[in-house]
Amino acid sequence: MAGGRRGPLFAALLAAWVVAVAEAEADREQAARPPEQSLVRPMTASNWTLVMQGEWMLKFYAPWCPSCQQTDSEWETFAKNGEILQISVGKVDVIQEPGDWNAKVGSQETPGVTSKFGHGMWNEAGQRLVEFCQENALVIANTLFQQHKRRLYTWISPDGQHQNQIDYILCSQRWRSSIQSTITRPGADCGSEHELLITKFRLKLKKVGKTTRPFRYDLNQVPYDYTVEVRNRFKGVDLIIECLMNYGMRFVTLYRRQGSRRSPWKRNAKKQNGCLGRPYK
Repeated sequence: MAGGRRGPLFAALLAAWVVAVAEAEADREQAARPPEQSLVRPMTASNWTLVMQGEWMLKFYAPWCPSCQQTDSEWETFAKNGEILQISVGKVDVIQEPGDWNAKVGSQETPGVTSKFGHGMWNEAGQRLVEFCQENALVIANTLFQQHKRRLYTWISPDGQHQNQIDYILCSQRWRSSIQSTITRPGADCGSEHELLITKFRLKLKKVGKTTRPFRYDLNQVPYDYTVEVRNRFKGVDLIIECLMNYGMRFVTLYRRQGSRRSPWKRNAKKQNGCLGRPYK
């Protein structure tokens, strides 16, 4: 009986030991494997000028922010598809790169950059944003359309007492006429204290014609053997055309000769009388 009780216990201990050894080996292999290189480029003060080259999508995050951590995997997936979309993907740590990003451009109109339909009063960061847009020919789409106040502010304080317009969509001045509307969606559940900001564009792409020049063949570079082969191939066609021309000329000659003669059946034909003894006309 004692030996029979030890059998199942020994088997369970052996199974547990095998599982522990397998997990330890897997952890060792995972630690020895080199970490996968991230395609999201960290942006700092030293390489910030790269955002002026091509198209970029930037994520401003705080390492302690739970909502920012939840979007890390989606941002990595988006970066993997960035090469196909021809978009560079980066991220900015607001702790390592401190700065006042709460720009407020207000309702003050700046020719070519903002209109008079903004929200609130401008601050120093907003002035820097306007100068940045002037240097790079950008327009702030949030200020172009007259909307209700509820459709303008993009941030609400946790106590719900304060609203600010601190999120903006910047567009090239070249495409300003393509912007149809820019509004916020306060009822959207974004999991953030910021409101969902949407811009509607209308683009009409022009079909680009072919600009390649027609290829010109150099007849002097054609091999002699190929020239002889082509001539022999069309020699029979030339004979057929010559025969058809001869037969055609003969037909025309005969037709002209017959046309100049009077038809014998017209000359010998007699007039027939009708039933009243009168000739047919």
